[in-house]
Amino acid sequence: MSFAHYIHDRLGLSHGAQLGVFRPSSGHWHIMTANNNWDHGQHHSIQCGANGDIPVPGDYLGTGKVQLAVFRPSSGHWYIKGAGTHDWSGSSGNIQVQCGQNGDIPVPADYFGEGRLRMAVFRPSDGMWHIKGAGLSDWGSSHGNMSIQCGMSGDVPVPADYHGEGRARIAVWRPSNGTWYVNGSNQHNWGHGGETSVQCGMSGDIPVPADFHGEGRVRMCVWRPSNGTWYINGSNHHNWGHGGETSVQCGMSGDIPVPASYHKDGRDRIAVWRPSDGKWYINGSNQHNWGHGGEQSFQCGMSGDIPKGRSWAHLH
Repeated sequence: MSFAHYIHDRLGLSHGAQLGVFRPSSGHWHIMTANNNWDHGQHHSIQCGANGDIPVPGDYLGTGKVQLAVFRPSSGHWYIKGAGTHDWSGSSGNIQVQCGQNGDIPVPADYFGEGRLRMAVFRPSDGMWHIKGAGLSDWGSSHGNMSIQCGMSGDVPVPADYHGEGRARIAVWRPSNGTWYVNGSNQHNWGHGGETSVQCGMSGDIPVPADFHGEGRVRMCVWRPSNGTWYINGSNHHNWGHGGETSVQCGMSGDIPVPASYHKDGRDRIAVWRPSDGKWYINGSNQHNWGHGGEQSFQCGMSGDIPKGRSWAHLH
């Protein structure tokens, strides 16, 4: 779900997470250059994408810069925009890469600790992850492509650095039993050793793994729309109830969870985006329930948008 980002030294943005939305109806990205309300004028509107596309911004080039990008399910193409604030049609250095097919879920991540994202898709029909080889060639022309089985239909892909290794592990969250299945570090099919299964959450929850404590690794977490509560698991990767868990109320039914490092303090804040009013509600730094101080709310977006709340300077 998650997932937004852009380039610090080319856009002049701060290194904290900026607020931004992708508007499928027009293919525009509306990006705040400062965390403030949209009507304050500190923003960019950039066209890159079309209705039906899935936003997948990231550093695909290993330069520390982050490009606007979309995945088009109808063709399995990735469209990565060239640098700058021009629309797609006015940008140089645009890239188009084929990797995936209709029905796939895009899951770009740094699976190999290369300091850049690999294009990848999760195929719910067979639970396969297809990670494209290095470079910007289409899947059929790439060397080093990998296909790895982990998950099944109905699972939600949640790749992340759960072990502080500096690279993302293949992982899924299963709504039917609230269990997280984190694959081993060897990029083999599930069952070849090193896997982790952790119960945290229940059907109806939304998985939102993030580094809420500035530990340099991601905690398993779910957000429960029925009560607006975030359930952050302990640091030991044990099942929920074995100690170190945190429950924090922030949000309400209909909201979209958007945790990110909004304050440049090296950890992700609990936050939601509310489609009904286009507002972002960012919780305080103390992991207390909403209303205990330090909260912020900003207007950016409207109903139908897809919120992208992570750093437009650097991926987390």
